[in-house]
Amino acid sequence: MAQWFEDESIWRDSYDISFNSAVLKAAEQEVEKILRLADFKGGDILDLACGPGRHAIPLSAKGYKVTGVDLTECLLEKAKAAAEKAGVQVEWIQEDMRRYVRPNTYSLAICMYNSLGYFEDREDDFVTVAKVFESLKTGGAFVLECAGKEPLARTFQSFTGHQTPEGLQVFMTRKLLDDWSRTENTSVVVRGDRVQRFRYVLNLYSGRELKELLGRAGFKTSVYGNLDGAPYDQNASNLFAVARKPL
Repeated sequence: MAQWFEDESIWRDSYDISFNSAVLKAAEQEVEKILRLADFKGGDILDLACGPGRHAIPLSAKGYKVTGVDLTECLLEKAKAAAEKAGVQVEWIQEDMRRYVRPNTYSLAICMYNSLGYFEDREDDFVTVAKVFESLKTGGAFVLECAGKEPLARTFQSFTGHQTPEGLQVFMTRKLLDDWSRTENTSVVVRGDRVQRFRYVLNLYSGRELKELLGRAGFKTSVYGNLDGAPYDQNASNLFAVARKPL
């Protein structure tokens, strides 16, 4: 049975919500922070679940050799068009990140926007990070963002609403599942007289659980509350990790 994220229509129809102008604009600053947080000294970069290339493209513009991997064809089409417009070269690969591996190749891997937590079977999260470990060179770093239990507990609201920079009205209902293991989010988007609904389910991790997951794969991990490297404490905006393949 297909999982929710494998439905191409979700990404196509919700593109302007998931990747609105503010999200796309923030990527260049995020790239600077990622490189600094990883203490990156150079080498090839892997962007897992790269989506429309919002990180891969500015990384390539800095002169790095970048591979962007994503399962969703329509997002890769957006990425290719954006790369061409920016005049940069990125290797785009359509593949499930549970299967992608290129041993001992990358000095940095990234997986942002809570993408690791999409899988219904949490063991698939481990399969993915183990593949990343294999794909990294010794001493390489893996920077990832996960939906953190602690920040969510502090800010949780079962119903919220906001307006995108483009003026669309978005309402979201949230429900916790399986003893705080997952969250089910349903977005309702109002486009004039048209209403659309999109359902997303994410695995949740505490800071300790994420470190244990990455440790199983062989990583040495530090967790942070934002990409500036703030502590993962009561002020954390989300759960970020820098996992390093030991020398």
